[in-house]
Amino acid sequence: MDINKATPPDLDDWQVQVLRLTLFPTPAAKITEPNWWSDLTGAKPEQKTLRPSKEELHEEGPFDGGILSLDARPLRIDWYFSKQIAEEDFATSFPTLGPFTEVTDKFHKLMLTWLNPRSAPPVTRIAFGAILLQPVDDHSSGYTLLNRYLPNVTLSPDSKDFLYQINRPTKSRSSHFEQLELNRLSKWACILFNRRIIDVTSGAQALSAGRKNYACHLELDLSTQAEISTELNPEYIGEVFTELLSLGKEIARKGDL
Repeated sequence: MDINKATPPDLDDWQVQVLRLTLFPTPAAKITEPNWWSDLTGAKPEQKTLRPSKEELHEEGPFDGGILSLDARPLRIDWYFSKQIAEEDFATSFPTLGPFTEVTDKFHKLMLTWLNPRSAPPVTRIAFGAILLQPVDDHSSGYTLLNRYLPNVTLSPDSKDFLYQINRPTKSRSSHFEQLELNRLSKWACILFNRRIIDVTSGAQALSAGRKNYACHLELDLSTQAEISTELNPEYIGEVFTELLSLGKEIARKGDL
């Protein structure tokens, strides 16, 4: 067996930067000034911005080692769970929330609490998104690792500027949503973060500060199909979210299959 195509590493080698739940409300849904953030967390948000004329609301605050934020607009609602980033976080590695399973389990449980007809509005579409990182030692290690997740692609360790994106739709396994198509979009890359400082005494020259950090980067966007305009049964929205998250977990564990 080609060692570059060996079984991918453990699922929890992936570290979470961002998790997202997105809902697309029906045109008839009325969203004024909900108390979703406070009701869900039992606390008041640190930041709140309301634009009544545009029916837009933004709320965010600390939650379980990260930042939980809500962006609500008439046609789209986004919940984000992300890492609160401080400058010192970049000293040794990429700032993340923690291992995939632990972090997604927290987010899954929290969002299921909200995804019920008494809280969430009626929707035509739902999506789960994630940005995951797997730190590696150097450039060549990153491309060698990507090879293990992409069986239909051949990469050499000295490859550069690679970005692979693909959607592999599948049918929902839920008995409550017959023939519902689910998008499985994944984006793969190898990235470098190198913190720089600007030396204004030398004509604003950018200088490296600290070590170079390399990682495999996986962005997931799992969603129900955009073409459906009818309302999804609100009693089973949580079940669809669970299935989308499960599909994301499968991609992160097995690669592009």
